[in-house]
Amino acid sequence: MSLNTPMSYAARRSCGCIVAAVADQIGQEKNTTKVVAIWIEQGYRVTHMETEEIRYSFGCVHASRQLELPLTSNGKDEEHEPNQNPTRTIK
Repeated sequence: MSLNTPMSYAARRSCGCIVAAVADQIGQEKNTTKVVAIWIEQGYRVTHMETEEIRYSFGCVHASRQLELPLTSNGKDEEHEPNQNPTRTIK
């Protein structure tokens, strides 16, 4: 891993599968912290890892349906442009 390797936080279900991710970006620390805190409150295990590794490991074969995870700290969904909703989760 080099200093320029993009990193992200991943939310894992109890089975170990990655079901949500948020990029670790400079200037977005406060928002990232809020999202990670929501995941922890919901019982997910959070890991910090290379973004490329998350891309190859994202998804859960153990769940029967996929739902959207709110991206805001207040629990309300925000409007997103098409293809701009980067975080999804499975319950």
